[in-house]
Amino acid sequence: MGKIIRWLVKLFAFWLLVSACNRAVFFLVNHVLVADLPLKQLLLSFRYALPLDISTACYSMILPFVLMMLGYLTGKRLFAQAALLVVMLILFIHGSIAYGEAAVYTEWQSKLNYEALSHFRHPSEVFHTASWQLTLVFWGCTILLDGIYAWVYLRYVHIYNWNVSGTWPQRIGIGLLSFVCIGFLLLTGIRGGWKRFPISESISYFSTRSILNDAAVNPTWNLIRNLLSHYSHERYNPYPYFPDAEARQIVDSLYHYPTDSSEMVLTTPRPNIVLIILESFTADGITPQITPVLDSLIHQGIYLDSLYASGHVSDQGIPAILSAFPATSGVSVCDDPQMTVHLPAINEDLQRVGYHTGFLYGGQLDFGNLRAYAFNKHFQWVADGHDLPASLPRGSLGVPDGITWKILLQQLHQTDTPFFYCWYTLSSHIPYDIPAPDTLQVSPYQIPFINSMHYTDAAIGDLLRAARHEPWFKHTLWVLVADHSHESQYLRALEEKLRHRIPLILAGEVIRPEWRGVVLHRISSQLDIAATLLAQLHVPAQQRYPWSRNLFNPYAPAFADYNFFTGTGLVTPQGYVALLNNNPKYLLAEVSDSSLIPAYIRICHAIQQVAYDDFLQLKP
Repeated sequence: MGKIIRWLVKLFAFWLLVSACNRAVFFLVNHVLVADLPLKQLLLSFRYALPLDISTACYSMILPFVLMMLGYLTGKRLFAQAALLVVMLILFIHGSIAYGEAAVYTEWQSKLNYEALSHFRHPSEVFHTASWQLTLVFWGCTILLDGIYAWVYLRYVHIYNWNVSGTWPQRIGIGLLSFVCIGFLLLTGIRGGWKRFPISESISYFSTRSILNDAAVNPTWNLIRNLLSHYSHERYNPYPYFPDAEARQIVDSLYHYPTDSSEMVLTTPRPNIVLIILESFTADGITPQITPVLDSLIHQGIYLDSLYASGHVSDQGIPAILSAFPATSGVSVCDDPQMTVHLPAINEDLQRVGYHTGFLYGGQLDFGNLRAYAFNKHFQWVADGHDLPASLPRGSLGVPDGITWKILLQQLHQTDTPFFYCWYTLSSHIPYDIPAPDTLQVSPYQIPFINSMHYTDAAIGDLLRAARHEPWFKHTLWVLVADHSHESQYLRALEEKLRHRIPLILAGEVIRPEWRGVVLHRISSQLDIAATLLAQLHVPAQQRYPWSRNLFNPYAPAFADYNFFTGTGLVTPQGYVALLNNNPKYLLAEVSDSSLIPAYIRICHAIQQVAYDDFLQLKP
């Protein structure tokens, strides 16, 4: 058994070495794209690649390990020979994917994915269109490097002296114990540890240069995930309600209105902006008792009290806020980091006019691939729990909001103006392990969540009071909005519109005096934040954000589409409808004029269909 354990250790190191060498080959093949990058940045790709490389190595060890254990239990050398063949096959697969990706990247600047592999349905087309240089790179690396790797394995890793000792019962006992222990270690490596969320591509994202992130993401791990994602639910539009042109016409009609009219609510066209994205905040929680700070901001700024979340999870809500990309049930645009590369983003538009940008989160942005989204959208400074000092107190998800706000203020203190910074709060996410007792008892429902909102609200108050001493404070717009809604002190069905209502508050001394304390009841969507903010800053937005409306344009129609786990809803001034995807007969409707219900259902279906089409069009 000792030989097998030593073999496993060496095999693990072998797979890590293969991944690192293949990454070096990737950089060599694409040397033109990284010529301007310092060596330190290239080396960071190797560092940030380790978690996915370890996961890939553990995956690659499972079948050889099982075969070796069978050989140990039976005493037959045949299983060790089978393990050798499996290792060689896996080695060839790793090499083919890595070298194919290196070659493809020179043309597409995209990682190997389903679309690239689909070309192999017509092999003659592939060989006729590929340049001889790329063909040489692929076959040369496959033959030469895989040959070298095979020699290294045979010379330094493989077990040749296969002598199994011990009686059958002894081997059974030792084998079962070893299988459980080693199996647990392999599963730990595959999952990336036993933290709350399993490993994702985002863990390897660290730079605003896409090629560095792409190099760090293990090509085999990425391709397999991409294929599984494609074959699960991203191959086709599950909402084929209308011919494509008809569905598009219905949606376009909602956004055809005068766009050159806007009421200006700011005293300056270039304010600093701090966007606070409130984890899971519901509009039900904006009360003097639960959130006294936010409630006070309502009286000092502008409150949109009829705003609805586009989606129901964070990796839908954040792209809805920053990129005005609509959510659809069951998928997220952040599922594949390659998709978010093509999205617009508020911070990118503001960087073009001189803004300095940053994104802060006290937890782990790897969840939902939000780290990849932040880097793909080229925030100039990105920090999450990985980057914050290890000495800071932490809960199960990361550094609580009562501490993170100090990190934000410190960063703003040393940032040039104008700036656009996002702080994504943490503490109101389950399990709500805030460093404070549950003192609020406003309802028998959702007590921990309500107290976590109260805690985050207090942290925001601390931030605002401390920021008043900064020279940039008087020139700063504070934007507070939730990423999605949550159950509240009121019992509501998931389909109900009020279950998806979230707060949006604009505050700060840059608000014109006549607008302070104004509450807008206009029905609006999370998607409208991009166009609304950019219009106030005189930055064109209509072409880049087709799903977003300027809420201070009096001609913009009032409506909001929201999505939940199993369906969708539409809210208008006349009422709302909610539908379930898996039950066409279900309808929840509260509309003042029942004759409008068929039209609302039609709009709901068209928005679902077109939004999913837009999602599919982003697939690399």
